[in-house]
Amino acid sequence: YKTLHEKFQALVQVTDGCWGWAGTRYANGTPYVTQNGERVSVNRYVWEWVNGPIPAAARLVNDADCHCANPGHYRLSAIHEDTDELEVVGA
Repeated sequence: YKTLHEKFQALVQVTDGCWGWAGTRYANGTPYVTQNGERVSVNRYVWEWVNGPIPAAARLVNDADCHCANPGHYRLSAIHEDTDELEVVGA
């Protein structure tokens, strides 16, 4: 593949629900691709492709009980500095 996006398109199966992933996964089930020797989280990649960069103070949270590649199943959350609780960004 010439680009990360070409690799992503070759390995994702887009459906109306969860998007399947035919590539590699971390031990916890999260899909990733390898580009130039670096692992790239598919969830993060597709979120940024659709929505733009993830702010440094935010993390991607899965709203579905799966490890799919559908960006609609994720939302941004921020961590309070004094707790481990998550807060939905923009809520």
